Amino acid sequence: MGRVRIQSSSSDEAETETMLVNTSPPVQATESQHGIAVRENVYIRKSDRRGRVCIFNYKQFLSRQDLLRKGSEHDFMNLEKLFTSLNYEVQGYWNLGKDQTLETLTQFAQHEQFISADCAIIIIMSHGEKGPIFKTSDMQDISVSTVFNIFLDKNCPHLKGKPKIFLFNFCRGIDRHESPGLSTDTVTEPPRDMLCVYSTTESFVSYRDTERGCPFVTTMCDVIAKYSSTLDLEALLRKFNELYMPNVTPEIQNFRFQKKFYF
Repeated sequence: MGRVRIQSSSSDEAETETMLVNTSPPVQATESQHGIAVRENVYIRKSDRRGRVCIFNYKQFLSRQDLLRKGSEHDFMNLEKLFTSLNYEVQGYWNLGKDQTLETLTQFAQHEQFISADCAIIIIMSHGEKGPIFKTSDMQDISVSTVFNIFLDKNCPHLKGKPKIFLFNFCRGIDRHESPGLSTDTVTEPPRDMLCVYSTTESFVSYRDTERGCPFVTTMCDVIAKYSSTLDLEALLRKFNELYMPNVTPEIQNFRFQKKFYF
């Protein structure tokens, strides 16, 4: 898992190496797209680098073939395609261990490109357990609070006052809704300007379609792709709730994310 290479169009289920994706630099998002850049209740869009996205996909787990997250490559490709089309810079990582994950998150949060980039989007797809905890590919646990701490204002001053959006796709317990045909994946200062979306609520599992990818990711990508040109994030999430699996309840956490945000 130590080597880095450019991601191809799909991932091999036998792949155990770390893979990094860097898309082409985004073009400038102009004020005329939404006419919102100068409004006080909207997170500003003033940079020629709209934002940076970091995707972590944990498909394989050390000595545990039974935990293989088959189909997660579709989620990765859908997310990469979506945010590239929206002119974000995308970095993607596969099958990192705990130490690699924390180091990568820290480097991402503190990167000097956030001097100009307007927002950060962090996406984590893995297995989870009861509570806000996910597994890395070396079978170690990382808590969501540990991730949040990396993005506190004091730890990433370039992102102070800028939106930080987290999408977490992993189980949060063992309770399950009836969903035939789908398999499952079982802070030191107040966070600010953060919004977190979980694929399911506390104590419940999250579902995965091995042929198409997770309903959480596919629905989110569809909604953002279709409606982001006219709707802010709050309205997008309402639309997402309308279209997401009717028998599964996602969870949204708002940490002083007080302004409107447009992709």
